[in-house]
Formats: sequence, C-alpha cells, structure tokens
Amino acid sequence: MNCQSTRPIAIKLIQVSEAQFAQLDASATMFSSYRVHQEALPPAHVLARASKLVEQGAAARWAYPYLIVTDTHVVGSCGFKGPAQSGQLEIGYNVAPDARGRGVASAAVNLLTGLAFSSGEVSAVVALIAPENKASLHVIANNNFHYQNDVIDSDGEALQCWQLKRSPTGVC
Repeated sequence: MNCQSTRPIAIKLIQVSEAQFAQLDASATMFSSYRVHQEALPPAHVLARASKLVEQGAAARWAYPYLIVTDTHVVGSCGFKGPAQSGQLEIGYNVAPDARGRGVASAAVNLLTGLAFSSGEVSAVVALIAPENKASLHVIANNNFHYQNDVIDSDGEALQCWQLKRSPTGVC
C-alpha cells in the first residue's frame, strides 16, 4: 500500500486495450469520448517498448500503457516498464504540459503503485529520474519513494534510482 500526502485529485487510470494499442500511433481518434490533451498520449518509445514486451510474452497489465483520466479529459499516461524482476518493477509516467502542477502525476503514481503491489508479484517499485527533473522528484517524494543510488540507463543517461517498498502490513 502506498501512503501519500498530496492534495487529493480525482483521476482514474484506464489501461489501453490490445485493440486500442494497435491503433495508438499518437492518434487520439479512438478516444472520442475524451478530450485528449496535447502530449498526453504515450510517446513513440513507450509504444515501441510495450510492443516488444507483448512480443516477448509479457502479460498485458505489465506491457500496455494506462491513460490518466480526469473527468472527460486524458491528461497523461503511465505504466510499467515490464514485468517484475525479483519482485522489483519500474514505472514511468508523463502528464500533458497544461495539466502539470495540479497533483495529477502524484495521484497517478499512487494508483499505479497500488496496482503493482496488489498483484502479489511486486515487493518494490522503482522510478529512474533525471536529477534536474525537480517536478518528477517532487512526485516521487509525495509517494514516499526513497533515493537508492545513481545509475546510467541504456541510453547512457545519468539518473537517480528511487524505490518504494511494499509495506509488510499494508498500512502506514
């Protein structure tokens, strides 16, 4: 269970279905019941990673992205970067520029970590964040992640590894 202290915001996560994913090439036409904000849909590299994960046999819940929805607006996306490895799972998230600064990312990370921990397969969630990304560092702090170490990712970028461990009791 994740216990955060941010101001509450009403959002929900809607996982993209297999059929939607097949058409999700930065096109928002299949989400006509929502207003899709600029830069809210998953970027191309996220879609490519998800496609590769599915081809490798990963379960849909670990591969397909989730849309971050407020009322009738798609304001961002988030998801897992693959199945848990030794109980650890990495997350990623993005909020449209015009929806930032309202607690959307903090609420989405809270819901996403809840999904991960409720699977029974995950004991720790990690987020890799560029040290200059102050907004994302704030999101992680709001969700009780703890700094672990500096890492170099597969693109050669220096990042900080932050981790949230599942509470043994499930309560704060």
